[in-house]
Amino acid sequence: MQDDSRFEVLMSRLRASLGLEDSGPTATGTLTLRLRDSIDFTIEHAPGDAKVHLHAIVGSLPPPPAGDALARLLLAQNFPGGLLRGAAFSLEAETDRIFLTASLDIAGLEPEGFHNAVVNFADLVEKSSRDLQDHTVNLPGETPMIAFA
Repeated sequence: MQDDSRFEVLMSRLRASLGLEDSGPTATGTLTLRLRDSIDFTIEHAPGDAKVHLHAIVGSLPPPPAGDALARLLLAQNFPGGLLRGAAFSLEAETDRIFLTASLDIAGLEPEGFHNAVVNFADLVEKSSRDLQDHTVNLPGETPMIAFA
């Protein structure tokens, strides 16, 4: 099955498993979901792309120097096999928004696996947003108060 057709099947089954209305194929290849009344994230697939991309805004950088320290802490979380389960933090330079992103290979991805990946990503978005909102970052030399555990 072609990646574009496979994506539509995955999205249709995901909508059904989450109890969302199936609006048919996404004209833009982009769908924004709200889960648990508080977790917003986007699922994106460009025509011809072999991957599905997930991304969500999880916070904003505070002004320097705390923002610089937080950016270093976020970067340190992006190593393979870490707590982010294959996801990564990224920063939008113009707005200082912090994104959590993940990419999934469409080939071989089954609806149940896609559903599980989306739910796990939503859990990670929720936890990351909460951690970034509930904690502050101390300056270097102090004990950091943000934890991703």
